[in-house]
Amino acid sequence: MNQSIVERFLDAVQQKDLDGLSALLDAQVSLVQPLTFNGSAIPEVQFDGEDAVLSYLQQVFTHMAQVRFTNPTISVANDNNTVFFEAIGDFVTATSAPYKNVYLFKFELRDSKIFHIAEYANPVTYAITFGVKLG
Repeated sequence: MNQSIVERFLDAVQQKDLDGLSALLDAQVSLVQPLTFNGSAIPEVQFDGEDAVLSYLQQVFTHMAQVRFTNPTISVANDNNTVFFEAIGDFVTATSAPYKNVYLFKFELRDSKIFHIAEYANPVTYAITFGVKLG
């Protein structure tokens, strides 16, 4: 069941469906990106609460003309409350530039809602595409 919730979340991301995403998130959801631009073990990007997470996703949708995952693999941990998703991002920026990154997401669920998301992507790919300084 939790795998299908994550699959619905990923479909809603690809469709840029904020209402669909909202229905799947716990009110206290958090989203963190542990990989940083400066190599620190302390994440630079973290959003806490449904409004903050949805606002972040809206920013992604604004900066990306296309959000699509290819070659997806989903694995469910033995506890059935932790779901991993790995894929290649075949995105296109709002300025029509290709953006291909490797993604690994860790979703934690409780009471059939997503309450924590860890998003791992290559920060070098992001920095090159969007002109962000590394280091």
